[in-house]
Amino acid sequence: RQHFPLTPKEIIEALNLRRPIYLDTAKYGHFGRPNLPWEETDKVDALLGRSEIPLQDAVEALGVVSEVVDELAPDQADEDDADSQPE
Repeated sequence: RQHFPLTPKEIIEALNLRRPIYLDTAKYGHFGRPNLPWEETDKVDALLGRSEIPLQDAVEALGVVSEVVDELAPDQADEDDADSQPE
């Protein structure tokens, strides 16, 4: 929410979606065209190095989630481990 609009109205305004671009978009595609607002990288500087969760906390949280999944579905975890082992 801090860097990106999340309501439909805010998204429409941020990407200037009320202008008639749909014919060209349909002809040439939606991605890889620098003149389209969703291809802009103006948010990169604002996002670099910024997270509400520090990286170490996120890594630890993933480990906890993995342990919980293993406890809830131990058979599946064993199968996944077996699948990842080279033959």
